[in-house]
Amino acid sequence: MKDQSFFIKLFISFTLLLVIITVIYILIYEQVVINSSKEEIGRNYIGKLKVAEKIMTEFKNAVRKDIVRLAASNSVSALVELKNLKKGNRLAFDNQSLIKLSNAQKSILEVVNANIRYESIYLYIEDLGFCLTSNQGLIFNDDIMDTGWFKAYIDYKNNRKPLGWIDTRLPERDDSSIYPAYSYVATYVFPLTPYTSVLQGALVLNIKEDALSQLINTDDINKEGYIFIIDSNGDVVTHVDKNYVGYNISSIGYIDKILKSDAIDGYFINEMEQKNILISYYKSINDNWIYIGVFSLEPLLSKINNLRTRVIYSSVLIALLSILSVYLISRKLSSPITKLIQDIKLNKGINIYESKDEMTILRRAFESLSNQLAQNKMNIKQVYLNNLLNANYSYGNVENDGLIEEYFKYGHFICVSVMIDKYYEFANKYEVERQYYLKMLIINIVKQIIGMDYLCEGVNLDGGEIAFIINISDDHVYKIYEDLRRYFHEIQNEIGKILDFTVSVGIGRCYEGISKIHVSYMEAKQALKWRLVLGYGSIVLWNEEFGNYSYYYPYTIEKSILNQLESRDIDRIERTVAELMSELKEKQDISCDNILLVINQLVGNTIVKYLTELKLDMNDVFGHDFNIYSELSRKETLDEIEAWLVKMYRAIIDFLIAYEEEEDETVRKIVDFIERNYKKDIGIQEVASFVGLSYSHVRKVFKSRIGENIVEFINKLRIEEAKKLLLNTELPVREIALIVGYNSDQTFARIFKKVEGVTPGEYRRFKNSMDV
Repeated sequence: MKDQSFFIKLFISFTLLLVIITVIYILIYEQVVINSSKEEIGRNYIGKLKVAEKIMTEFKNAVRKDIVRLAASNSVSALVELKNLKKGNRLAFDNQSLIKLSNAQKSILEVVNANIRYESIYLYIEDLGFCLTSNQGLIFNDDIMDTGWFKAYIDYKNNRKPLGWIDTRLPERDDSSIYPAYSYVATYVFPLTPYTSVLQGALVLNIKEDALSQLINTDDINKEGYIFIIDSNGDVVTHVDKNYVGYNISSIGYIDKILKSDAIDGYFINEMEQKNILISYYKSINDNWIYIGVFSLEPLLSKINNLRTRVIYSSVLIALLSILSVYLISRKLSSPITKLIQDIKLNKGINIYESKDEMTILRRAFESLSNQLAQNKMNIKQVYLNNLLNANYSYGNVENDGLIEEYFKYGHFICVSVMIDKYYEFANKYEVERQYYLKMLIINIVKQIIGMDYLCEGVNLDGGEIAFIINISDDHVYKIYEDLRRYFHEIQNEIGKILDFTVSVGIGRCYEGISKIHVSYMEAKQALKWRLVLGYGSIVLWNEEFGNYSYYYPYTIEKSILNQLESRDIDRIERTVAELMSELKEKQDISCDNILLVINQLVGNTIVKYLTELKLDMNDVFGHDFNIYSELSRKETLDEIEAWLVKMYRAIIDFLIAYEEEEDETVRKIVDFIERNYKKDIGIQEVASFVGLSYSHVRKVFKSRIGENIVEFINKLRIEEAKKLLLNTELPVREIALIVGYNSDQTFARIFKKVEGVTPGEYRRFKNSMDV
């Protein structure tokens, strides 16, 4: 029975482990699923809130466009002529003025009827004393009932508080029976300014609150939940429950929590009407509105309970089957252990009944120790060989070192440096442990092929490099180079069969004596640099001429590339880069270091310096956190560098073309705005506000594209218009100055003389005398 102790312990341990895992799984399952589900729903609902905010922003933009178009319409602008009809506190309407009023109201009605979400529009004209509405026609200011928006307009006039969207409200009506009690509106107040209309007053657009709610909610709120909007004070903008609309709900617990939160978005669980409700919120960065989503967790909890029951039954069944499997596996595993103990008892004289299964632990300890000793021996060997490569030793000690006799027995040595091609891709593809395994596999392949004729030891170095020390007998020195070239062609073929990457090889010269190993290794590394020119999979032997080089830099090609960048000619750049690479490959009197210097200097002058002189950020052209020299350092051959350079130049040209097109479009908008508004009192700041750019950027773009500054351009348009008025009308100079946009006739006269060389009066007299 004691012989079965290992089996019993193993079976009981596995069984208890299965039971514990099953119980823990069942206990934590519900909590984990609920939390993950809540988190997923919360993130999903925040996404819905952001979509709702985007929909509402687009709707607001559409509202503003409708209002701006209405304010600038001819029918509304024509009402300014009614000022002449004002007599006392009332207007005396003639047929012409009634037609103008009718046309204006028709325009208002067209806007209201074009959008089912619009409830009404008021055109409040301050200096005429009346309000033109879509639902009540013409109402004099004293008779206006719906004045809920008027306080905001007064604050705008007196205190310059900005106008826009005001609190959702219930408009006052003449006949409230026509409008349901829940007919709240969200109101947008747009002031009439000299930039949008010749009138003074405001356009008031009332949007149906229920339409806003429908815009951001689906019909099935029981399944999908619902979204409502409040402002930063807690006033309800729109809500599916109309009892909340028009009221401040900041005193509600979860609303107060949202208002006090510093986070832009978030979610939490709240209990409402004895139900678990997930509340999510998103604070719009475009205005002071807060979007709040409400989702019931009760359907989710019901599904989880049903799923939990099924999981419990399934887990119990799996546990029973697993216990049966554990029994069979334990029997199988214990059989060799029992036999091992019997063997130890017979051979070593150890009492099996006292030791039980402790011998297994001891055996494993010895195996672990054996593996550790083998690994330590390997590490010692690697350190020793690495010291030979880098001459990190005392010459006398290394000659008398017993390790040299263990690894090498001949007098001549030659070193080979092997580099994994496209190492950056290799390192990204494989984890560190996998990289080590693959490099050791290469060492084994090399030792297996070369080891048939020569003694060979490999050293796993940092990065993608592997070094080999080959020990040669005196009678093989004459043919070592020929053999190594043949061997490494075979090695490359073998690596290609089992691995998905290639290697390049650099071979140093053969020397006598262990102290020359590091010299041969340095030559092998130097030879390997020519992979840059020869390409991947190259095998390079050290050449005496590697040390005889002259300096070279292609100034003409650099200048050509800069000119071609200016002309945006990517095809010529591609040919020029190809010409440079061919020239570098064919030159025999320059070093690989010189070639890399050429490439780095070319990149610095034609990309970094070029973009700097254009005052362009490299991250805007190539992407965020882009380091061009880091990217260049990953290119290992001239062919790779050629393709990469063309890609960089193409990206620059594409960016510059798009940048210039954007600037051209900006200038077109500026010119169009000036041509439509130059008769008004406008300047660079007004132009900048219109196109949405900074003051200095607008000046720079306009000057670079038009060739003159904005003020000069405005003055030119004004002077041309003034010349027409001087010749074709008898208007006084003072009135002409005001018409074309000057605040005083002195300024007009000064600028006119600066442009035309004569004063406005002299110009009129001279031209009239010429006509006579």
